[in-house]
Amino acid sequence: MKQTLKIYLYTLLIIFIPFTLIALILALLSYFIQWNGFLFLSIIEVLSYLILVIAALYFTSRLSQKRLHHCLLIAFLYFLLSLLLHLGNLHLVHLICKPLIFIVIGILKEKLKKE
Repeated sequence: MKQTLKIYLYTLLIIFIPFTLIALILALLSYFIQWNGFLFLSIIEVLSYLILVIAALYFTSRLSQKRLHHCLLIAFLYFLLSLLLHLGNLHLVHLICKPLIFIVIGILKEKLKKE
């Protein structure tokens, strides 16, 4: 149980520390460089999906039992946290697709494990 909670904590740290660092770096760059808003948002979205894929791969590789149940739980937690943080401007596509990354990678890891 304690080991599973550590995995959850490390996964959340894998998600939020790079998000914070990327936001800080892009904020500093935008202070010195005039960026197109579309380019700025595109960079943020691509990097956020990349970080989520890395976090999901880490999460599923560390779990050995009930991997899909844990993936559903962390996807639900991520969905709720994203919903609360972005309540002012909801982008439903990203709100739904980002938690699905954990579910899809969990399903793929389960299928690969069985083969």
